[in-house]
Amino acid sequence: MGVGAETVDGARRVRREDAMLCFANDLPNQRYELPDADLVSMIREIVMKAGAARLLYVAAKLQIADLLAAGPQSSGALAARLNAHPATLHRLLRGWTACGILRETDDGVFALAPEGQPLRRDAENSQWYTVMEWGEVIDKAMGGLLHAVETGETPFDHVFGMSVWDYRAQHPTAGGIFHANVAAATARIVAALLQAYDFSDARCMVDVGGGQGALVGGVLQAHAGLRGVLYEKYPEARRTTWLPWAWPTVARCAKGISSSPFRPAATFTCSKP
Repeated sequence: MGVGAETVDGARRVRREDAMLCFANDLPNQRYELPDADLVSMIREIVMKAGAARLLYVAAKLQIADLLAAGPQSSGALAARLNAHPATLHRLLRGWTACGILRETDDGVFALAPEGQPLRRDAENSQWYTVMEWGEVIDKAMGGLLHAVETGETPFDHVFGMSVWDYRAQHPTAGGIFHANVAAATARIVAALLQAYDFSDARCMVDVGGGQGALVGGVLQAHAGLRGVLYEKYPEARRTTWLPWAWPTVARCAKGISSSPFRPAATFTCSKP
């Protein structure tokens, strides 16, 4: 079985470039494939990422990043503030440290790492809403994937017993997190939109299904006197307080709110602060 093999310190090792081996001399008419080490690592990494994502969700749910924003704290002090089980929380703090979002400064004392800053709710590019939506809704809905393959039904409907939009309407907190997440993502592309399109000759901008008004609000902030119309069917989207740091102009300028899906949810004009 010398094909593609070498001996190091008396031990036989298969070279990676010879991952596909045929042992014809030993076992005629049989072919064996040795998986490439990188492929094995890739599969293991995908599986382990699911656990890491759940760790992030628990950190977001407990608002660990916000609690550590003012400075390092011991696991015991955090457990007392959260009314959590001290030993279990300590193990999770170690897990978040392994993920890179925390740093253990002394034995049992933890600080927020730069990589963990986006988990703060008040961060400019906060990912708190993204993580919360994943943990509260998306991860649970993905538990219905096997059922979907077997039946053709929508995974979310099977798991939650209703459509995703009905669920968000009946659960305002989940709905608010979704729309805040979309608004935060929209906020990051407004600058590129303003560079790509000239709004100087426009008189009115209409955003259909615009959620909390992040897009139209961002454009109106840059173009004084432009009139904006926001159409939004779902009432949970109108909770502009979900993003008080991002779009104060929308909250300040919004006037009429309508519950009809065929009428504008808000009509407003804004000028530069």
